[in-house]
Amino acid sequence: VSFAVEATQFGNFSNVAALSLNKHNFTSYTQASLLKLKVRNNYSITNGRSVQSDASYRSLISKSFPAWARGNDISLKLAAQTIPGIKEVKLFKNYSGIGTVGIILDTYEGSISQTLIDAVKAKLDQFCSVGDIVSAYSPKYVGITLQLTIKTTQQLNAAEKVKISNFITSYIKNYFSSTRIGQAIDFDSLFNQITGLSNKISQIGTTTGSNTADLINAYYSDVFGIYSPREIIKSSLSLLEDQKAILMEVESPITLRFQSV
Repeated sequence: VSFAVEATQFGNFSNVAALSLNKHNFTSYTQASLLKLKVRNNYSITNGRSVQSDASYRSLISKSFPAWARGNDISLKLAAQTIPGIKEVKLFKNYSGIGTVGIILDTYEGSISQTLIDAVKAKLDQFCSVGDIVSAYSPKYVGITLQLTIKTTQQLNAAEKVKISNFITSYIKNYFSSTRIGQAIDFDSLFNQITGLSNKISQIGTTTGSNTADLINAYYSDVFGIYSPREIIKSSLSLLEDQKAILMEVESPITLRFQSV
């Protein structure tokens, strides 16, 4: 009489040699108490197979460690830049403590929504190394307001003043939108560029022989986006690597007054 046998565990370690299956717990027969029913397997059972061989499993383990370390600087930056709208990415190791990575983002629009930050964070989670905590942030903004005196080569009418005002305001806005994270601002150089582009502007500022602002105010934001009281800047602004200068989001960040020579 033949009988069926099934291993309780999957894999080749459940294979058995011939004559090794010689016990059973079947009792539904006559004289079961006398143990009259005997069993044995005349042949070995060798059709048990593991999903992977030991060599294959060891190979996969060896490959897993490089995979855990896949979140290198380049891969994280490239992952962040795949999100539409991202212009610049800066990476800081141990940004919020040991084992953390801070990704500072900038956009073409000059502002970053929480929705965009969340989208970048979800993408970064696919590439970060095991044990690293990767987070995305907007830069720590430094808001700027300017008060400028525009000296002209001739007396301007109202329409000409509006045209010059629009030109200067647009130029300064474009300048700040093109700056990079951590980039220092040289205001004197900026004003020299502006005066060189219009033959109707003789000077910016009231200091003889140089182009300077009447007043430059800087407002520093913290990690929560809360701005500090104003700080008066002279001619240049140095920034930390995770800061970015922007025009302050107020009704008139640039105030102009005209003065003919």
